[in-house]
Order: sequence, then C-alpha cells, then structure tokens
Amino acid sequence: AKNCGLSLRSQSTTDLEPVPSVLPQQSNEVSTDVVICGGGPAGLLSAIMLAQKFPNYKIKIYDRLSEPVSPTDDTVWRDFSKFYLIGLGGRGQTSLAKFGVWKDVEDVCTAVVGRKDWAPGSDEAVERIFEGRKFTTQVLPRDKLVSVLYKHVMENYSDQVDVNYGYEVRSVDFGSATSQCATVNVFKCRGESENTLDCDVDSALRVSAGLVIAADGTA
Repeated sequence: AKNCGLSLRSQSTTDLEPVPSVLPQQSNEVSTDVVICGGGPAGLLSAIMLAQKFPNYKIKIYDRLSEPVSPTDDTVWRDFSKFYLIGLGGRGQTSLAKFGVWKDVEDVCTAVVGRKDWAPGSDEAVERIFEGRKFTTQVLPRDKLVSVLYKHVMENYSDQVDVNYGYEVRSVDFGSATSQCATVNVFKCRGESENTLDCDVDSALRVSAGLVIAADGTA
C-alpha cells in the first residue's frame, strides 16, 4: 500500500507529493490526501485553508446531511426563527477575510449595532447600543454560512475539493509504525435530518488518507 504520510510543515508546495487518487488493488478502495468528516463551517473552511496552502492536494469532504441550498434563496431564509443564528465579531470577520471568504459571507449578513439584556426575574429589558467599535457584529443563520462556504468551494476549488453530502464516515484504522495511512469507511445515507437518516452500512467505500480531520461537531 502507498505510504500516505503527509507533511503539513511550512514548505514549498512544489515539494509535496499528493497520494494517487485510486488504489489499484480494490475497486471499493480509494486514496486521497485529506479526508474531512463534516461539511459544516469548520469542515468547509478547513478545506479552503488546505486548498490554498497545498494546491496539489486532493481533499474529500463527507457529511451526513443533504447538499446546502443557495445562500440567496429568500424562500428558505426569510424566517430567521427557524434557524440557529450566529454572530461574527472582529475575530471571526478577520479570520474569514484571511482566507478570502469574508466578502461573500458579509453580503448575506445582517449588521447588529446593539442588544437587549434582561436581568433575572425582570420583564424590563435594557437596550445597549455599541458605538465607535472597529467591527460591527454581523449575524446570519449558521446554515446560511454553510451555504456560502460551500458555494465558495464549488466556485474556486472544485478541481481540488470533492464535497460529498449524504454520507456517513466511520473510522477503521489511524495508522501504525509501518503505515502512516488513516483509513475510514464511507456509507451512503438517505434522509433530510439526523433523526431520519438511513445509512447503507453493508456497502462501504474504504478511503485511505494521510490526514483525517474530524469536523462533525461531535465529541
């Protein structure tokens, strides 16, 4: 088997040797440079970061749920009460800008200049307006952030990053002294939510990689 060891140290990207995309001995086995488990904000941004730093690497992302909808589809996003909202302050905005995605995210955010606080046991809220800050907090649904990052990946790194929604990943082996390959099994799943997922565990694709990133939000 191919040695899957990857060096992620700072070095010239021309010195890196990507792993072959297919292992010839088994039709249900493939090899890649990086596997990312989870296609949410952490997984997608990890793929963007790696794609920029190592342009020769092939990256596979797997996520249980379905493909994100368009971040500009108002029929989906008009009711904020259906979604978990997140606020992006200075650190979040600076980090996203560093990897070239902040402008896309900012375009679908809502600026928030203050907040209301309720003291314990009180029905009266205290309104606080923040002025003179370098960064204005920008708010959007967490799922919309996923949609923006997914769209960015597809438009800029589709030849390098392979995003697969509707798949479950389970670990098989994380390498040894003789093999630096991490191996996972990938199963096709059906369903629109965690509660309705049905995964075909009897038909697995085995994927080997030099690096596996857990970005699925579980402990």
